[in-house]
Amino acid sequence: MKNIIVLSVLFLAAACGNQKETMQEKEATEQEIETVTEETTENYRVVGIVHVSETDCLLYIETKLKDSTVNMYPMNLDEKYMRDGMKLKFAYTLSRGAQPENCDIDMVVAMSDVTLMR
Repeated sequence: MKNIIVLSVLFLAAACGNQKETMQEKEATEQEIETVTEETTENYRVVGIVHVSETDCLLYIETKLKDSTVNMYPMNLDEKYMRDGMKLKFAYTLSRGAQPENCDIDMVVAMSDVTLMR
């Protein structure tokens, strides 16, 4: 009879300890998800103005992120949007593509979800 009581107490202790670890893991996972969600929604869609010229930097998009102006070189911009002064709304991700020579830009990006603004 004593063995049954001792085994029951040990089983309860082990079960409570596992539940606490599981809850801590769940909370940590939820915090990671919130952090990733905040990072992706922070710069999901931005508005920028296309600049096309015959100088060193043939094409770049000027946009405002937070409190600063940023010049982006788009790797995959469709030709129909390559007109000087065109205002676009788009999503972007940083790209590992090469920056054009003699072009003073802040980042190389891959664009998606491009919409013409009027």
